[in-house]
Amino acid sequence: MAEVQYQLNAAIPLNQLLPANPGVPTALPAAFVNQPGLYIILNQNNPQENRYMGISDNLRNRFAGRQGVCFELGFAPQVLNNIYAFLGTMRYRNNGAANWTNAPGYAVPNLMIALDGQNYDLEHLFIKAAQHAWPHGTITNTQKTGVLRNTGGFPIDVAISWVGPAPNQQQVRIPVGGQLA
Repeated sequence: MAEVQYQLNAAIPLNQLLPANPGVPTALPAAFVNQPGLYIILNQNNPQENRYMGISDNLRNRFAGRQGVCFELGFAPQVLNNIYAFLGTMRYRNNGAANWTNAPGYAVPNLMIALDGQNYDLEHLFIKAAQHAWPHGTITNTQKTGVLRNTGGFPIDVAISWVGPAPNQQQVRIPVGGQLA
């Protein structure tokens, strides 16, 4: 059995990205590091809790670009109330191995991980597992929408955990020959 953990260790309210007066620059919170990682943007303004998720080779750059668009459009901080960015990393291990392996990278061509001898795209697995764990609302990412199949000989257990009050973990098992559509 393969195990995959997506650990979202920082939660940032996106209204902190915007200045009190539209069009005036402000610094990104320190949690947006100049490092690779994965993210979920969660919009809690909608009862369905819509999400956008993906990976980046530099989280600070990824969100600085989004921040710039918000400045240019003149959004006030209130527009982003109840919208959060959860940032983190991924690790995995095969067949009950004692040690975890960190993701090989968060940019093409380093998205592939080997689980029980089969290759999987870590971003595709992240998106499809989240879509299965939270079936209400939308999860969007324009590039990784296809079915994910477990082509290996063992189940794949995926855990997604995040900072915040319990329950703060979702688990998804992909059985042998199973798929996440």
